[in-house]
Amino acid sequence: MFPSCYFLLELKITYLRELLMLQLNTILVPTDCSIHSKISLRYASRLAKEFGASVTLLYVDKQVERKKAKTTAVKSENVWNCEGQENLKKFLKSGNSAENDIDLVVLEGEVVAEIINYTKNKEVDLIVMSSHGYKGLAYSMKGSITEKVTRYANCPVLCLKNNGQHFI
Repeated sequence: MFPSCYFLLELKITYLRELLMLQLNTILVPTDCSIHSKISLRYASRLAKEFGASVTLLYVDKQVERKKAKTTAVKSENVWNCEGQENLKKFLKSGNSAENDIDLVVLEGEVVAEIINYTKNKEVDLIVMSSHGYKGLAYSMKGSITEKVTRYANCPVLCLKNNGQHFI
């Protein structure tokens, strides 16, 4: 009988930790609250459990959307932050994650720049994020936030394909 995949994963993580003497204290999961982000959160939660690290779920509120909304109603920064926090809490509940073990952060600005700045300021050890897998025209129109974060981050980035094989 073959050992379960879970057991093999445990062996790989233990071996890698000892081999590399890997220290993970802070794992960042940037999210757009999509189903793809739930996969990233699952991976980050599992890695955090194995390494005794903390997980931070980061949502960046795009300034463009905020400017459009300000024309119809004026909202204070605290209201925007509360709405972002509520969106993150709903996202966590929908993914059956342990909400109390995850820090929630809402920032305003350009998504890639805010993620990169946060990793530098908070000494993040690993970023875990999913790729939507856009191709062709959708890619050229929307761009790839994951690709840009991978290129400019000052720490390792675990990029998960949305239709790829998952072992957690």
